Amino acid sequence: FPVWPEDQGQDGAGVYSPSGAQVAYSIARANMDDEAGHIIIAPHLGSDVTLVASVAGGTFDRILWADEGRLVAGYWAGETNGVDLIRLSDLARTPVGGGRLVGLLWP
Repeated sequence: FPVWPEDQGQDGAGVYSPSGAQVAYSIARANMDDEAGHIIIAPHLGSDVTLVASVAGGTFDRILWADEGRLVAGYWAGETNGVDLIRLSDLARTPVGGGRLVGLLWP
């Protein structure tokens, strides 16, 4: 995975988009007293990276692609777990609910 220019002490969850054209992965500061997590998008075999989401006091522990333009991300911050939907076209982040992300079901 391409390295983010700042604050990257650890890589975490990573997954290719349905088309295989992009990869989404999490990084973290790796300082338990001042944790911060981010989700990065990069083109397959490319070096241009884009920050798409951040969480202070925690990190993203699960990332899934809903489709080519949306991610579903599980995160923790302190003692709180949550799941958000992230629209890549405008980086809008919509809370889905509390708890841990375990998977997606398609009809």
